[in-house]
Amino acid sequence: GVAPYYLALSRVLHIDALSSGLMLLSVVGLLLYTRPKACGGERRADLLISGICTGLAVLTKSYALLLVPVAGAFLLLADVQRGESGRELVWLRDGAIWGVAAFAAFVVLWPAMWVAPVKVVGAVIGLSLGFAAQAGDATAGFFLGQATAEPGALFYPVALFSRATPLTLIGTVCAVGSLFLPRRQRSDVHITRRRIIPLLFLYVFFYLIVISIADKKYDRYILPALLGLDLLAALGLMGGLEWLLHRMTPIVRRWGTVVAAVTVVLVQAAVLLEPVWPAHYLAYFNPWVGGLHGAANTVPVGWGEGVEQAVRHLADYPDAADLTVATWSTASIARDFPGRSVILSPENIHLADYVLIYIGDVQTGDHMARAFYGEKEPEYVARINGLEYAWVYRNDYVDELTALVDEAVPQFDAIILDQPSAFQRTYAGSVPIHLVDAPSEEEVVSQLEAAAQGVGNLAYISFGDGDGPLSAVERQLTQAALHVWEAPFACGRVVAYRLPEKVRFGEVRADTKADVTLGDVLRLDRYGLWQGDLQYRQALGVTLEWTALRAMAHDYHLFIHVVDGHGRKWGQWDGPLSDDALIRTSAWRGETPYRTRHTVTLDAGIPPGEYEVRAGLYTVHDHARLPIAGAGTEYSLGNVYVIAAQVPATLGEMDIPQPADLRLGAVAQIVGYALADEPVTSGEEIDLTLFWRSLSPTNTRYELRLWLERDGHEVHFDPMPPMGEDYPTDRWTSGEMLRYPYRLHVPPETPGGVYGIYLNLYGEEDGVPLLDNGLYLADVQIEYLQRMFSLPEIESPLYVEVGDSIELLGYDLPTTQAQPGESVELTLYWRARQRTDMSFTVFVHLLDEGGQIIGQQDSVPVGGTRPTTGWMPDEIIVDRYVVPVQDGAGPGVCRIALGMYDPASGARLPLRDETGEGFADDRLLLDRLVTIEAPTLP
Repeated sequence: GVAPYYLALSRVLHIDALSSGLMLLSVVGLLLYTRPKACGGERRADLLISGICTGLAVLTKSYALLLVPVAGAFLLLADVQRGESGRELVWLRDGAIWGVAAFAAFVVLWPAMWVAPVKVVGAVIGLSLGFAAQAGDATAGFFLGQATAEPGALFYPVALFSRATPLTLIGTVCAVGSLFLPRRQRSDVHITRRRIIPLLFLYVFFYLIVISIADKKYDRYILPALLGLDLLAALGLMGGLEWLLHRMTPIVRRWGTVVAAVTVVLVQAAVLLEPVWPAHYLAYFNPWVGGLHGAANTVPVGWGEGVEQAVRHLADYPDAADLTVATWSTASIARDFPGRSVILSPENIHLADYVLIYIGDVQTGDHMARAFYGEKEPEYVARINGLEYAWVYRNDYVDELTALVDEAVPQFDAIILDQPSAFQRTYAGSVPIHLVDAPSEEEVVSQLEAAAQGVGNLAYISFGDGDGPLSAVERQLTQAALHVWEAPFACGRVVAYRLPEKVRFGEVRADTKADVTLGDVLRLDRYGLWQGDLQYRQALGVTLEWTALRAMAHDYHLFIHVVDGHGRKWGQWDGPLSDDALIRTSAWRGETPYRTRHTVTLDAGIPPGEYEVRAGLYTVHDHARLPIAGAGTEYSLGNVYVIAAQVPATLGEMDIPQPADLRLGAVAQIVGYALADEPVTSGEEIDLTLFWRSLSPTNTRYELRLWLERDGHEVHFDPMPPMGEDYPTDRWTSGEMLRYPYRLHVPPETPGGVYGIYLNLYGEEDGVPLLDNGLYLADVQIEYLQRMFSLPEIESPLYVEVGDSIELLGYDLPTTQAQPGESVELTLYWRARQRTDMSFTVFVHLLDEGGQIIGQQDSVPVGGTRPTTGWMPDEIIVDRYVVPVQDGAGPGVCRIALGMYDPASGARLPLRDETGEGFADDRLLLDRLVTIEAPTLP
């Protein structure tokens, strides 16, 4: 009988069964035509029918194009078998007739071919080859018990065996065996059968080999081969039956054929098809692979059969018309389910009251299916032939979210949603819900202002993983309200906000003109900052308007930093630069405007005061920043003012590395500190951060004094305001949490050893200590460094000012000859004019006669051990470099170029000679030359 899989696919809205049937008709027509003329072959009608069926098949599925080489091979082999001379032209004539018939059917029935035939054919072939070479997600995701994106070449043979019936396989073996039986019978039927069987094998194997090579794998593509095997099996079974009956009596022979055929069909139907009749022929699998249960562990299973059982269960719910079901089988439930269905995805899961998982989802390891299957108890299970096929789960995130909200109800006056959800439909609590889902930000602002009337605290429910861009609602809340806490649930998070007394929502508009160019690719036209005071728990809104000067190859990344007067960061946003439609810069079109919007979070413990906002672009693969014309690599967007936090940071939010509990009277408490474990060299600085809690207001302005103690020896540092000049202690509020970094310069003459760090507060006016004795904080290891202040003898003296704080006094160049693969040694002599808080990097380049770099070394001075931040005024630094010469460097004379740059921005320090004259490109070209010699031959 016909393969159950073919019967199944012929009953659904799919075209593979149609195409496969047309392909089989085409092959049958060719086989009839290639018979000997004496056996009824070479009828032109058979050839024309085959060609027309081929055209129809190609119109249905492009893989039917494989009939073209099959037809050529059939016609050629038929001519060879006839053994007549001079038939080459006959073969070409037959092929032409077949091809014209196929092409005519293709053209006549596809109007697009009437208009642009070359373009249409090219598109069909290109699309087919594209899927065959790189299928992407359009391929089977399960094979041999494993979820996989690459099923491999065995997929189609295994799928064919799994979908074939035992009768088909037995008949195919009989067909093969009939080719080896003695040729005792010479009837037309036997002659035709012996010619047709090898050609059918050729068709089946050629088709299987070609589709197995292709990257795209779906078991429905085996249908042409499966029908070919069915025809082979029929020929084999008929031949075997004839052979068997030939050895029986005439009476048995007369009725044996009918009885045998009817028996075989009934047995196969009863044993194989009855369990899946009449609706689930798709669930048929070869019992020799374990039937349906065995196939479920081997090949992809499920075409939607079984879903109708789950739909009937869901439709029986009293409120079925109001329910939403999330599933990948949306097409299968749309007709019979009275409610709504959505795709099972992270973006939609919050909409669903129920989730329908299908066996194919489980096989492929779908991440949404894994969240339910095997993790939760289903409300209903659909089975076919005893195998679990579909599972219905209640989407219990609603229960989890409701419990989370109910627990925090005393804190909330309102709940804000920015999209519909199952929670909104089912929540029966006392807190009012406001759905804010307006299409424009202006309307969002209006709806939020209405929802915020009389509200002090609200909960914003965000659905999704939170990794994408902020919605307009969340952007407004983040800028205008105070983010107090957030808690995750199964498909999102609850964010608690407190509204300031005079909450103000509004769109951040780019009203300030910039007109600065970054690199040669982007121009920042205008920008805007959130207007008004900020505080911790609010984010700074930034809007930027750009023009792409040309098409770009990179997805540039943007940084926005909030920095204090010392350049220290107190807030930051970093990420890919993308517009409102999430289009990144590599897809921006030249001479086209774009708008980007960002929210910059402030660090916990940020002291109130004025801060600068800086921005720039960089490439993520090497972190190289784009230069800004006349502004280095950072552009100032203006200043913002941070006020005291209405809701102070918690200890957990402060992220304190080393907790402490040091009370400074009733004024303040040191709750922790940050101090590196590495020893500090004398003459350099201790980086210390203190974390403070204000205990009660005070009218006194205190200054902080820190000092080191060891064996009665004290090293005092300059007194300083605990939070800098902008936020003196008489403005601190009770309960406020703050942090502040300090740089403590250790005098160069400080002896080595372990010192204790002590601190106290002193009145700024009277100098009276708050405590009688200082508080011990922690230990620090000081290592004494012998420094050089006398200038040694220099081989090549010179004088160059490097920036404002460093001088280059000369260099030593021991050798002026090198070969590729060797190195050039260079010693530089620096002198510090004054202290600097910047750590600069030295670059040394070997330049060939064309100015190309053939050797390079960039390093913090003295191999990274003597950063410029530790140089003392008048100290001499002897700095040695070993610069390797590139292996491919050609012979010639090269020069040495050197200088210093800021590694954070890439900007070079300006160089000046003793007359104040600058140097081109802020680099010094040494007078002495280096000769690169040709490599010595071995």
